[in-house]
Amino acid sequence: LIRVDDSSHLWSERYDRQKEDVFAIQDEISERIVEALRIRLIGRGKAGPGSRHTDDVEAYHLYLKGQHNWYRREGDSLQKAANFFEEAARRDPAYTLAHVGLANAYSSLGFYGMEPAAARKQAGAAVDRALALDDDLAEVHAAKGLMQNWMLWDWDGAERSFRASIARNPEYILARCWYSFLLDSRDRPEEALSMAESALTLDPLSPYVNTCLALNLIAQGMYSEATEALGRALEMEPDFLYTLWVLGGTHSLAGRHDEAVSVLDKAATLSGRAPYYLGWQAFACGRAGRREQATGIIKELSERARTEYVAPPFFAWAYAGLGETEKALDWAEKACEEKSPPMAMHQGTLLGHLRSQERFREIRRRMTLEP
Repeated sequence: LIRVDDSSHLWSERYDRQKEDVFAIQDEISERIVEALRIRLIGRGKAGPGSRHTDDVEAYHLYLKGQHNWYRREGDSLQKAANFFEEAARRDPAYTLAHVGLANAYSSLGFYGMEPAAARKQAGAAVDRALALDDDLAEVHAAKGLMQNWMLWDWDGAERSFRASIARNPEYILARCWYSFLLDSRDRPEEALSMAESALTLDPLSPYVNTCLALNLIAQGMYSEATEALGRALEMEPDFLYTLWVLGGTHSLAGRHDEAVSVLDKAATLSGRAPYYLGWQAFACGRAGRREQATGIIKELSERARTEYVAPPFFAWAYAGLGETEKALDWAEKACEEKSPPMAMHQGTLLGHLRSQERFREIRRRMTLEP
């Protein structure tokens, strides 16, 4: 450990152990650092120094691989994440965080375009297993909240779960990020932004957190502030797919159409032309007046829908960008019928101009987002 202001060494030690001793090394290092700095750790949740969730080193490594792939969101990385989490849970069935990771992976797969019923079943089963193992863990309640929000549209239940997660560990940033999305969907933008800002205070160097903040900012039309947050994220991780598609959407909504198309072209490529990103790309192309390119993407999505599931919101976004309101509303209604997870977000951004339409207000009433 080195002091930043004068580069003086506070603590150092060398550890030569077998790989199988990794957990013992982690515990020992944590204890030595605490002792060296003479500090008290507070509010760190259950997984502080001296506690862990598995004694199986290989299960732990599989969990880390799952987390890495869940974070990337490129190509088939979300399915890879689910596979790693499942393998970790198979090695150690009592490994709560492996089940949490599996729940988050399937909630994310549903959000990014997996058939909703299948994703809902997998995510719900993983949440149930995690709750049965440890119903006092912040990560478990956050995973439950994400599943309730995106997969079930149980807004009240999701809010209770996110609050329960934050109460158990106020520094668990994912709970705060996901709670901010729910608050925005429920037309509570000031609370949403405050929650996202609190996550940023806890972890200002996270590209993910900066991008979550930007999503809340663009929902309020604060495009300059969103672009600044996204710029910080890209400085830290230039090809982070999550940041790129949010930046493309920000440019499009702010009227910076050439920049939007360029960024979303890159995002679509990095994702392996995943339908979710193609929907955003078509939206940006339509708004940019590149009608031929937008309709070409719609054609690609339609052709792929013959052999794979393509979520209705992706078509709704594409037609919204083209200004074809009735077609956009037709697809939004189909999304509502399927309880498609992407409909739980982006209503104030990609579908923002539809909010004045009675048909869209009726969709929101069916979703219980409006009285």
